[in-house]
Amino acid sequence: MFMSKHVRLIASAAALSVFFFSPSSAQQEVETRVIVPESPGGANFGGCYRADRDLFGPHRLTMCFERRGTYTIRGGARCDGRLNWRVSRGDITVELHRASCRGGVAWERATVTCRPRGGLIGAGVRERVIVPNLPRVRTLDCTYRPTVRGHRNTTFRANRV
Repeated sequence: MFMSKHVRLIASAAALSVFFFSPSSAQQEVETRVIVPESPGGANFGGCYRADRDLFGPHRLTMCFERRGTYTIRGGARCDGRLNWRVSRGDITVELHRASCRGGVAWERATVTCRPRGGLIGAGVRERVIVPNLPRVRTLDCTYRPTVRGHRNTTFRANRV
């Protein structure tokens, strides 16, 4: 009987430690930050951003910087793809992977380079959570670099959704 209670106590402690010390979305947001002049300690760019204009016809791009980066194309085509990103000197470089779309077409891989634009959300606001209080990037200025020959680079602004 004593051994059974002891084993249950250890199992409960192990379960609680997994709950309290496992990676969370808050910890992920801390990693998705970029240095910007308005916030020398960095600003969080985790979340989703939608292009302010169509790309290459009636196609609207949305990029999501989360644990598993994703992107969607809506409009003339409906595509759901993966992306990887890295941050260097204030720039966010995004690699869009090729994605199959409905209707027997695909969205080809591309590189998108973005730079945070002014207008941070939450700068100076104190929240009651146990993570650093990083302001969030509201807007990105981006350049889309297609890998398809004959298509030029395209610039657009992406706003947080």
